[in-house]
Amino acid sequence: MNAAKAKRRNPGRISVDFAAGVCVCLAAVGVFAVSIGYIVRTVRGGAAYYQSAGFFPAIVSSLMFICGTRLLFGRGSQPTPARPVDGAVIFVLGWLAVYIFALLEWLPYFYATWAFLFVFMAAFRLKERREFTRKDAGFMAWALLLSALMSAGLAGLFGGVARIPLP
Repeated sequence: MNAAKAKRRNPGRISVDFAAGVCVCLAAVGVFAVSIGYIVRTVRGGAAYYQSAGFFPAIVSSLMFICGTRLLFGRGSQPTPARPVDGAVIFVLGWLAVYIFALLEWLPYFYATWAFLFVFMAAFRLKERREFTRKDAGFMAWALLLSALMSAGLAGLFGGVARIPLP
């Protein structure tokens, strides 16, 4: 073991992580057990398992159990120090709020999702650039097409195949 790893270990942190891991794993097992009960009742009622109210909580509790075991068997390494909030984080959260609370209310799902994806692609492409070039114009055309294809694919997958009602 090298000196950098030995320096990062913290015995006090290991015990806190272990206790948190136990709590998270126990909560995950409890939620999973209740979810399985819902799934069994749904299947006995004649519906498919994925239509059960317990299907999504079962998936989330499985992921939660994985996180809990990571805490249980982690080495107690220090987390990375917090950074100040970047402008990109504020943009992502703001644009996500506009998409959920405005675009999906005013536009059909396909157009709202197309605009959402295109603005993300364009914003992060142009974030580091100082001037708009011909290469950027080609990317914008590609981003328009790609966001339209992704929107159609998502609408087809969720609305057509999975039969989930879209806003």
